[in-house]
Amino acid sequence: MDLLDGMRVFVRVVDEASFTRAAQALRLSRSSASEKVRELEESLGVRLLQRTTRRVGVTEAGRAFYARSRRAIEEADAARREAQALSRDPRGRLRVGAPEMFARLFLVPALTAFLRRYPSVSVELIEAVRAANLVEEELDVSIRIAGALEPGLVARRIGSSRVVICAAPGYLSDRGAPLSPDDVQAHDCLGFAPLAWGRLWTFARDGQTRRVDITPRVMCTGSESLLTCARAGLGLAPLPHWAVGDDIASGALVSVLPDWSTQEVGVHAIYPSNRQVPTKVRAFVAHIARELKARGL
Repeated sequence: MDLLDGMRVFVRVVDEASFTRAAQALRLSRSSASEKVRELEESLGVRLLQRTTRRVGVTEAGRAFYARSRRAIEEADAARREAQALSRDPRGRLRVGAPEMFARLFLVPALTAFLRRYPSVSVELIEAVRAANLVEEELDVSIRIAGALEPGLVARRIGSSRVVICAAPGYLSDRGAPLSPDDVQAHDCLGFAPLAWGRLWTFARDGQTRRVDITPRVMCTGSESLLTCARAGLGLAPLPHWAVGDDIASGALVSVLPDWSTQEVGVHAIYPSNRQVPTKVRAFVAHIARELKARGL
């Protein structure tokens, strides 16, 4: 039997001092209400009510069970109301995992409008290059930039990213620009350890794919450091197009091998589960997706 359902009937019978009135209040037949209380007593192995033809009395065990049952029902009703409110209106703390540079350039600027629209939501950003474990780190959603995702992940693609090989004008003035992927090996290269671009650079053109093994002069584990190294003229660097667009437009960095394309990968919002995704998560992902689309991602 449903224990909470039985508690509700029992508590109402005690409150009304009548099976008939309790059944009417709960929109049950009198026999159904009586049966639910009887099943509850059998499951507990104790008599809760003393029944006579004229009145319903409460046993000592029934009085103790009544007090706790009422509290349990109140807590269950409060939990239901809270869950329903959360499903209707975004509220509560939202833990978001994201690569640090992506968070700085896209998530943080987007928070102003998001938090203004949803004043009952607070956001905690967990910034890291490595792929976060959503369950272990108790994340509501994580932004992942990758070509392929692990099986079983629940994801929504919200943008795209591609690598640009670039360098500072001073470096290219001293060393010259590579004219083909094979020329890259003669240059100082900067590697990005978390991705394959740390030691293997892949290019494509006219249906041909060229893979170039590099030995990094500097290896970085953070994209911010990689960008700083490139600006400082330390070598060729593989950086996301969305991270270097302003530098290339201003001339601080120069794109090399523009006739060779690099793989485009997805910007994904990853969820722990696709079952009953909280409204705050759906609202946040929809907001970020709109922001990325408006900014050309």
